[in-house]
Parts: sequence; C-alpha cells; structure tokens
Amino acid sequence: MAHSYENVICHKMSLKSRLMLILLGACVIVTITTTALAGERHILVGNLSVSNNLSVENLAFFEGTVGFGTDTPQASVDIAGNVSLGDNVSVNNLLQVGGNEQGGIITFGNGETIDNLVNGRITITANLSVTGNSYTEGTITTNNAQAGATKNVYDFAEAIEGKDLENGDVVMISDNYTFEKSKIGYDSNVVGVISDSHAVLAGPVDYVTRFPLSMAGIVHVKVTGAVTKGQLLVSSDAQEGAAMAAGEYKVGTVIGKALEDRAADDAEKTKIKMLVMNI
Repeated sequence: MAHSYENVICHKMSLKSRLMLILLGACVIVTITTTALAGERHILVGNLSVSNNLSVENLAFFEGTVGFGTDTPQASVDIAGNVSLGDNVSVNNLLQVGGNEQGGIITFGNGETIDNLVNGRITITANLSVTGNSYTEGTITTNNAQAGATKNVYDFAEAIEGKDLENGDVVMISDNYTFEKSKIGYDSNVVGVISDSHAVLAGPVDYVTRFPLSMAGIVHVKVTGAVTKGQLLVSSDAQEGAAMAAGEYKVGTVIGKALEDRAADDAEKTKIKMLVMNI
C-alpha cells in the first residue's frame, strides 16, 4: 500500500502512536498506526527526532551509522555511554570495548567484570570460572601465589585427599588413594611435598581433607639435619613429614634437589627451598 504525506509543514494527524519527524528541514508531526504500515518497507530520507521512547517490535534497518549519546558516530553503531543487556549477548565477529589507551569495561549480569580491554589484553580482577575448555596460544603468567603464604617461590600443584597435613610436609601414598605424612627414611612410597605457594592449582582444596601436592616447580619443604644446596632430598628417618639430604641414591625415593643450605643445628630454619624432582 502506497502512502502520500501532503501538507507536511507543521501538519498534525491524530492516530495511535506519535513520531516527530524533521524531514528536509521542514517541521513534520506525523501520527501513524502500526496496522497501516504492516508488511511494508518505508524509507525516511532525512532526520528522525524522537522526543520520548521509540519501540520497534520487529526489524529496524539503517544504511548509515547510528549514534547513541553522540551526534558524530565513528562506527555503524556508536554508543557513548553504558549498555544494559538483560539476557544473552551473541557476537559473531569482533567485540571491541574502549577503543583508546584507557581501555574499557564489560560488566555482566551477576556483577562479574572484565576490565582493561587494551590491545587485546584482558585483566580480570575477580574470579574467572570456565565450565568448558580453555585454550591459549600465548603465555599464561600468574602474579600472586594462590595460597599466599610465601611469595618468592611458585609451583604447580594438584589437589589430593589426606588428613592432618601442613604446608611443607613430605607425603606418601596411603590406602584407597589417600595420602599421609612420610614416616621412614628413603620411603619408596613418597610422592612429594604439600605446596605453600602454588601459582597453578588443579582441583579444589580445603586444607581439611584436600591439600595441594606440588607436582613441579619450587616449593618449601620441611627438613632435618645438615643440607647443602645441590643435594638430593629424600624422606627423613628422624621426623615424620620431613626431608633429609640423601647419603646415597635410591631409585624412586628422591623428591627434589636442595636450593639452599641448612646447618644441622639451625633450629630456626625448619624449611628450605627445593626444586621438585620425583626420581
């Protein structure tokens, strides 16, 4: 159905919904019903000014740019302000927030915030939960140890089941895939050390029934007796859950290599740094 709009200068029509049109410099107030435009495409050549709310039930098509909060849009859709999205967001190509060296912020419905989107870098100031797989082609860098007890060594840890364990304890395999403190020297059932400053942790820990076992990296370990850096460490025969310098090499008993010295009578130095080596 074709429509002809005549007597357009400040002519007022009375129908259901109201739009104020500024068409080629002339003042136009046109009122049209939804039913009258159903199924037709209408092209407006000129400016559209809406003083209140604009509701679009179906499709709105724009050949040029659209600006919200700016009269000089720099993109197809340029929003100079906040965007509130009530439900899902689907992005098929690139989502860019910010656009300058100051970066930008994306805030999700539950308050989670991704901050500082600068040059493809994302900084997350809170927790990040990923239910599926996570892939990266670059480097993963961690700045703070998860346990936070000692910040000058970091390691990779995995959650294990056990009881009455402490940071730095040397642990051995127990029954039913559980772990406990080592009890004898040169124990071949020894598996490693409870981490006190892991940078990466696989699985949840509660320090009651689940503890972080160091799998690789540098960790603090409880020791007895004299130790010289570079010596191999095994489970101690003088103290449960502690290591000692190996006097001889026995396959399957070594948990790591000492990275610092300890005097035999040094009662203050109960732990030393150790490079994890299960050999």
